[in-house]
Amino acid sequence: MPITKQTVLDKIEVLPRTGHIQVREALEIVEDGEVISSKYHRRVVEPDADITGEPELIRNLHAATVSAEHKAAAQARRDAAQAKRPV
Repeated sequence: MPITKQTVLDKIEVLPRTGHIQVREALEIVEDGEVISSKYHRRVVEPDADITGEPELIRNLHAATVSAEHKAAAQARRDAAQAKRPV
């Protein structure tokens, strides 16, 4: 009865309007090939993020769906948020 722990990409959503990629990963505890427990973690990949450490599937989706306009808009949102922060 070996028990193993694995992290899998569970759900991926691409937001075409903004270029964001929402990722849900599942940390699964598996016993004899059957998942006996799972815990989820969600994160968002920004359009202008460094994706070199991402899984191949995420890198491919990013390349196929994110445009230069998405990247520029993400930088503009970040700049606007930075300008609103008190010094």
